[in-house]
Amino acid sequence: MNRYLLFLIVFAILLNGCSGWSEERCASADWERIGEDDGDVGRPPERFDQYRDYCERYGVTPDREAYDLGYLGGRDDYCTVRGGLEAGQRGDRYRGICKEGFDEDFRRGHQLGLRYFALEREIAALQSRREQLEMELRFNSGLTPERRGYYQQQSIRLRGQIDRLADQRQDLDAAARRLLAE
Repeated sequence: MNRYLLFLIVFAILLNGCSGWSEERCASADWERIGEDDGDVGRPPERFDQYRDYCERYGVTPDREAYDLGYLGGRDDYCTVRGGLEAGQRGDRYRGICKEGFDEDFRRGHQLGLRYFALEREIAALQSRREQLEMELRFNSGLTPERRGYYQQQSIRLRGQIDRLADQRQDLDAAARRLLAE
């Protein structure tokens, strides 16, 4: 058997196993709650089609009406400034599910949340690099004095960058509070 075919078989098995939907789960599912959860995190309503495909394997037909009812409630919570802010802070992309009139509010929050997300990632990367340098300084007794001095300077420089970014994070926090208060 060639490697490509073997890869496809393994991938199909893993994909099927990852669905997480069993006959029992399909039969006992609270479709309104599932719809609400999907809407609340901005998943597209077509997600229901995946559930239907999973459950039809077991002869179970999901309740579309209950799902849609829950989905609309969850989507209404998601399609707010706060929902956009939270989605952006998680780094979630916007899938365009908000209806007209709510889309703009969501996008305002989402844009700010994405800035926060990017800033947090940058801070984490700098902190990680600084921690690596600090570990080298603490545990690498073979460092030359020149290399040790260089690492110390780099650590100080990184600390300054992290502090500046932390100040920007405080500015974003203040902007988020103002946006939510509008």
